[in-house]
Amino acid sequence: MTIFVTDMGNFGEVVEMRRKFFQEPYPADTIAEVRALYDPRVMIEIEAIAAVRDRLSGAPASGAER
Repeated sequence: MTIFVTDMGNFGEVVEMRRKFFQEPYPADTIAEVRALYDPRVMIEIEAIAAVRDRLSGAPASGAER
């Protein structure tokens, strides 16, 4: 996961939001401060790649890469 923020002073809030939406073990991430994002009102952008697995079998879900 790559997280872009316009103000590293908001790092604590980013960490708190991460705890809200993910659980341990947390996904690996990179956090970078950038001058601006596509819209001046936007303060954070997140890029992520997710793998979805069937809860019962643990196999990749239908349509997922194998």
